[in-house]
Amino acid sequence: RVPDCVRLAAPKTESAAQAMLDQERIVPCPTCRKPVRWGRGSRYRPFCSERCRLIDLGEWAEERYRIAGEPAPAPTEDD
Repeated sequence: RVPDCVRLAAPKTESAAQAMLDQERIVPCPTCRKPVRWGRGSRYRPFCSERCRLIDLGEWAEERYRIAGEPAPAPTEDD
């Protein structure tokens, strides 16, 4: 079930969704917090640069970031 707050925030039409994409907003870079223009011309969005994008990728690769979920099943002899 989709929460009401998400359903209310969703654009009603495809043109409304396109208008939201066309609008540029300023958001903080997830890595360094520098202001980033969020729009079609933002090459590394939501990051400010390739450097910040690669730093974030490295954090995921080193398992410093995780998404909560069920534990993985133990491997069997067939694996």
